[in-house]
Amino acid sequence: MHKLNLKPVYGWGWFLTEGPSIDVPSEFVLCTIEEDESTISGTIEAPHQYENKTVVLTVRSEHEGITHYNVLVYDSSNQVELTGFAELIN
Repeated sequence: MHKLNLKPVYGWGWFLTEGPSIDVPSEFVLCTIEEDESTISGTIEAPHQYENKTVVLTVRSEHEGITHYNVLVYDSSNQVELTGFAELIN
């Protein structure tokens, strides 16, 4: 397990699954649980508005050394709560 610094970006927007679009969340640290070539899962480290939530990242694109990810944030019942985009900043 290691830590990744991620910067949420607008992309196509950030959306609650049960509602409207939301403001782009602040940067967060992801404590990884599992990784392979295209998918990373883990939890958001405190302090953050989505701390301790489970996150799954899938690679969207890589350009000029920056990797962009699709982001799924899960609630406590393992349902997708939030979707968006982020880039790796470390």
